[in-house]
Amino acid sequence: MVDIIEQHLGPIGSVITFSKPNYRKNHQDNIIIFNCNIIIEGKKVWNGDIDFTILKEELLSLSKEINKEIYLLYEMDSNINKEKIINTHNFAVKVCPNDVIELHKRLSLYYNI
Repeated sequence: MVDIIEQHLGPIGSVITFSKPNYRKNHQDNIIIFNCNIIIEGKKVWNGDIDFTILKEELLSLSKEINKEIYLLYEMDSNINKEKIINTHNFAVKVCPNDVIELHKRLSLYYNI
Protein backbone atom coordinates (compact mmCIF):
# COMPACT_ATOMS: atom_id res chain seq x y z
CA MET A 1 0.00 0.00 0.00
CA VAL A 2 2.92 2.35 0.65
CA ASP A 3 3.76 2.35 -3.06
CA ILE A 4 0.23 3.49 -3.94
CA ILE A 5 0.30 6.20 -1.29
CA GLU A 6 3.68 7.48 -2.47
CA GLN A 7 2.38 7.65 -6.06
CA HIS A 8 -0.26 10.12 -4.84
CA LEU A 9 1.61 12.03 -2.12
CA GLY A 10 5.30 11.57 -2.75
CA PRO A 11 7.84 9.72 -0.63
CA ILE A 12 7.48 9.17 3.09
CA GLY A 13 9.02 12.08 4.96
CA SER A 14 8.25 14.64 2.25
CA VAL A 15 8.98 18.24 3.20
CA ILE A 16 7.18 21.08 1.40
CA THR A 17 9.38 23.86 2.78
CA PHE A 18 12.32 24.56 5.00
CA SER A 19 10.60 27.64 6.42
CA LYS A 20 7.25 26.74 7.93
CA PRO A 21 6.42 30.33 9.01
CA ASN A 22 7.10 31.68 5.51
CA TYR A 23 5.08 28.92 3.87
CA ARG A 24 2.12 29.62 6.16
CA LYS A 25 2.45 33.35 5.50
CA ASN A 26 2.45 32.79 1.73
CA HIS A 27 -0.41 30.25 1.81
CA GLN A 28 -2.70 31.67 4.49
CA ASP A 29 -5.87 30.21 3.02
CA ASN A 30 -4.48 26.67 2.73
CA ILE A 31 -4.95 23.82 5.17
CA ILE A 32 -1.36 22.85 5.98
CA ILE A 33 -0.32 20.00 8.23
CA PHE A 34 3.39 19.84 8.88
CA ASN A 35 4.67 16.47 10.10
CA CYS A 36 1.30 14.97 9.17
CA ASN A 37 0.65 11.33 9.94
CA ILE A 38 -1.67 9.46 7.63
CA ILE A 39 -3.66 6.71 9.29
CA ILE A 40 -5.53 4.00 7.42
CA GLU A 41 -7.38 1.27 9.32
CA GLY A 42 -5.75 2.35 12.58
CA LYS A 43 -2.20 2.12 11.26
CA LYS A 44 0.27 4.86 10.44
CA VAL A 45 1.14 4.37 6.77
CA TRP A 46 2.78 7.67 5.75
CA ASN A 47 4.17 10.82 7.30
CA GLY A 48 5.38 14.12 5.94
CA ASP A 49 4.22 17.63 5.20
CA ILE A 50 0.81 18.02 3.56
CA ASP A 51 -0.73 21.08 1.98
CA PHE A 52 -4.23 19.67 1.91
CA THR A 53 -5.51 22.46 -0.30
CA ILE A 54 -3.03 21.45 -3.00
CA LEU A 55 -3.27 17.67 -2.47
CA LYS A 56 -7.04 17.43 -1.91
CA GLU A 57 -7.76 15.77 -5.27
CA GLU A 58 -4.85 13.35 -4.85
CA LEU A 59 -6.16 12.32 -1.43
CA LEU A 60 -9.67 11.83 -2.78
CA SER A 61 -8.28 9.74 -5.63
CA LEU A 62 -6.18 7.68 -3.22
CA SER A 63 -9.14 7.05 -0.93
CA LYS A 64 -11.21 5.82 -3.88
CA GLU A 65 -8.38 3.67 -5.24
CA ILE A 66 -7.89 1.82 -1.95
CA ASN A 67 -11.58 2.13 -0.95
CA LYS A 68 -10.71 3.19 2.59
CA GLU A 69 -11.04 6.22 4.84
CA ILE A 70 -7.86 8.26 5.22
CA TYR A 71 -7.20 10.21 8.40
CA LEU A 72 -4.73 13.09 8.45
CA LEU A 73 -3.47 13.75 11.95
CA TYR A 74 -1.21 16.35 13.42
CA GLU A 75 2.02 14.92 14.75
CA MET A 76 1.00 15.18 18.42
CA ASP A 77 -2.47 13.73 17.81
CA SER A 78 -1.14 10.44 16.51
CA ASN A 79 0.53 9.07 19.60
CA ILE A 80 0.02 5.34 19.93
CA ASN A 81 -1.68 4.14 23.11
CA LYS A 82 -0.60 1.09 25.05
CA GLU A 83 -2.79 -1.13 22.86
CA LYS A 84 -0.80 0.08 19.81
CA ILE A 85 -3.92 1.63 18.29
CA ILE A 86 -3.87 5.18 17.00
CA ASN A 87 -6.82 7.28 18.11
CA THR A 88 -8.27 8.95 15.02
CA HIS A 89 -10.90 10.98 16.92
CA ASN A 90 -8.68 14.07 16.78
CA PHE A 91 -8.14 13.89 13.03
CA ALA A 92 -7.46 17.16 11.25
CA VAL A 93 -8.97 15.92 7.99
CA LYS A 94 -10.86 12.75 7.12
CA VAL A 95 -11.09 11.75 3.45
CA CYS A 96 -13.66 9.14 2.45
CA PRO A 97 -13.89 7.08 -0.76
CA ASN A 98 -17.37 8.49 -1.47
CA ASP A 99 -15.92 12.02 -2.00
CA VAL A 100 -16.77 13.16 1.52
CA ILE A 101 -14.19 15.30 3.27
CA GLU A 102 -14.60 16.11 6.94
CA LEU A 103 -12.61 18.72 8.81
CA HIS A 104 -12.08 18.62 12.55
CA LYS A 105 -14.31 21.18 14.28
CA ARG A 106 -11.31 23.40 15.13
CA LEU A 107 -10.38 23.60 11.43
CA SER A 108 -13.94 24.02 10.22
CA LEU A 109 -14.11 27.30 12.15
CA TYR A 110 -11.49 28.75 9.81
CA TYR A 111 -11.70 26.86 6.52
CA ASN A 112 -14.36 25.88 4.03
CA ILE A 113 -13.80 23.01 1.63
